[in-house]
Amino acid sequence: MKKKSLLLNNLERKYFEEIYQSLNNYPEWEMKNVFNEKTLEYKEFRIFPLKFYVRDKTTRLTISAHEAGHAIVMAATYGAVDKAVIDLVDHPEGWLGFVASRQKDASDHPPIVQEGMPCKPAMKMDILIDAAGFVGESLVGKMTGNYHEKFLVYCRCRYLDDQEGAAPLTNWVQYVEWCKRIILNNENLFWRITDDLLAHSEMTESIKKLLYSGIRKEPTVLFF
Repeated sequence: MKKKSLLLNNLERKYFEEIYQSLNNYPEWEMKNVFNEKTLEYKEFRIFPLKFYVRDKTTRLTISAHEAGHAIVMAATYGAVDKAVIDLVDHPEGWLGFVASRQKDASDHPPIVQEGMPCKPAMKMDILIDAAGFVGESLVGKMTGNYHEKFLVYCRCRYLDDQEGAAPLTNWVQYVEWCKRIILNNENLFWRITDDLLAHSEMTESIKKLLYSGIRKEPTVLFF
């Protein structure tokens, strides 16, 4: 495995693995529920690693690339992007920016549903969208130091490794590479959104329309 494709250093891996194992040992904790937003585990999992938020040594370019990555991957995996914003100040949860989804309408692609596997597409999309921030940052060569989403992706991928009997980091490599491929397949749009955020602190309507019309979406078969 090439470290460059991993986007995970040895210290991060050691720390994340320790926390993953401790979560597995929590009484009455079911790791599979971190994929289900209706469960207590999901809610606690999302807020658990708030200490991973780091605001030091950040640049507007890095933050813009982070949010552009989220926007690209959300749109490419059949999500509906409403807005992307940077330059947040004193956000209560430490956010430096965000991408918000909107309610879908009749013009959007129909939901991906397969009988007997209702969670699998959503599970894959969730991992990809969370990974898109730090993968987007990697394309400008400087990370923000915000490890919250990286931790979420790590734990989910490790759970899948365990369920599949795969070696640790098997799913991490698969999803990080997949996420990077999605962004590079839409590289022009990625840089247009990044530049737009740098210029206006939020995605303008003209770029949003360009995103809707120009995004190269992933084949639905990949989510099953």
